[in-house]
Amino acid sequence: MCNARMKLTKYAMAVLLTTLAVNAQAGGSFSVLYGNKSLDKNDWDTLNSQSEFGFGVAFQQTDWPLAFVVSYLASDDSYTDNTFSIPVKVKGETTEVGFGVRKNVTEDRAKFFIEGGLASISAKLSATNTVTSASASESDSAMGYWFGAGLDVMVSDTVSVGALVRLSNATVTMFDVDGEAGGTHFNVFAAYHF
Repeated sequence: MCNARMKLTKYAMAVLLTTLAVNAQAGGSFSVLYGNKSLDKNDWDTLNSQSEFGFGVAFQQTDWPLAFVVSYLASDDSYTDNTFSIPVKVKGETTEVGFGVRKNVTEDRAKFFIEGGLASISAKLSATNTVTSASASESDSAMGYWFGAGLDVMVSDTVSVGALVRLSNATVTMFDVDGEAGGTHFNVFAAYHF
């Protein structure tokens, strides 16, 4: 129930920010991201390199020095552990909802930007018996922070492509062990500007 409420809140916030941007006659963008999230190997072992997918919304009035941004990123990886008599599938997942600001350092068709803010970061570890489907899992979430830099290149009046590097940080507790749920993100993206 708590996870469903959290997901609903994240999506509602993204929709709210998009609506505010449109109604306020502000410029903005909606982007789709794909890439990789690298987590601390000491905490995540072989699950430390995860595929990542997400979206972002940015909006800014013409006289504002900064753009407001919100992002949602989800990453996961899995492997089958054959060290037991019955193979066990182990899966690691994280989600990050970031709220912050972005500053364009350049204002050309190729914009270099820096950004950062607060993040709600969740993590989950699960193990499933591949024969009986019995499973065990644990999850936790925590507030943290994120910051990053990127390049956004306009390819038409309304579409851009780019890349960004982001660092995030938050400590979660799963199976009575504290670990880092943030990491280093390498993403490419495509954005629609309105």
